[in-house]
Amino acid sequence: MNEENHQDEAVLGIVIVSLIGGDALRNCLLRIMETEAPCVVMLGTAEEDITGLRKAFPSVRFVTSAGEPVPVRRQHGVQMLDTSLVALIEDSSLPETGWEKAVVNSFVDEKTAAAGGPVQLTDTLAGSYLALGCGEYGRFHPRRFTLLATGSVLQDGLLPVIRLPGNNLAYRRDILLPLIKDEAQGLIEGEVNNRLLEKGWMIVMNPAMTVSYAHADMHGARLKTRFQHGRLFAGNRVEGSSWQVRVIWAMKSAVLPFLLTLRGMSSMRYAVKPSRWPVVASWIFMMESAWALGEAIGYLRGVGHSLEAWS
Repeated sequence: MNEENHQDEAVLGIVIVSLIGGDALRNCLLRIMETEAPCVVMLGTAEEDITGLRKAFPSVRFVTSAGEPVPVRRQHGVQMLDTSLVALIEDSSLPETGWEKAVVNSFVDEKTAAAGGPVQLTDTLAGSYLALGCGEYGRFHPRRFTLLATGSVLQDGLLPVIRLPGNNLAYRRDILLPLIKDEAQGLIEGEVNNRLLEKGWMIVMNPAMTVSYAHADMHGARLKTRFQHGRLFAGNRVEGSSWQVRVIWAMKSAVLPFLLTLRGMSSMRYAVKPSRWPVVASWIFMMESAWALGEAIGYLRGVGHSLEAWS
């Protein structure tokens, strides 16, 4: 199959994972509806007005999640679609003009299995949420994501990378499904992407596939949540390792509050106005310290119930 025919046959489906709900979800849906792509919304709260949502967006499938963590909701959403491409976005973010076309164009090369795009931060967010945005998505800012490139620029400005933002990514569904079919933890993009790279697939960032991190994720910005995310990351990293290896990793985590804070602040320079740097930097340090403590515990005691906190 040549590349032109492959692109012509590509059909995009969209999974929205609702982190916030309410107006944030509705605003995201209004942007998504401009694409006319099939869409599944994985709801995250029992208080959501499902009847009102179904009436306002009759072409969208809304699915209650019964408290399932985000990766599991991603997994189920992907399994419900039957399109050749599937994009995942969270309702904390809004796709910009041309996003759908950019997603499809990202897969013109048959060797590409996954794609993502830049994440810009909306300046109206409070300092804690800007700090969360810098920590989670700062490296994917439009003025910074090119540093992630692992090779030369490809066709249409695509860049080969090994990391993608969790709130703005897409996959070839037939390649993704076997990787997540039996995963109890669901679709965790870092682990899936590593497996794709190991199998020889290519992952790209598309500068035109842009979203704006625009709504306050109150749960995600909690220090307890950052702690649990750090623990999940570390626990998965050392799963099956000896105690000696676990202790070494735990000892290394002692420097993480400073290293992660510096990384977040380097992103802050691009993504946040200078007048807001003092407040945002303070929040970055607190959030990254909570993450680092979570990592230390995760190395020593495993993931615990940290996955359930990713909701």
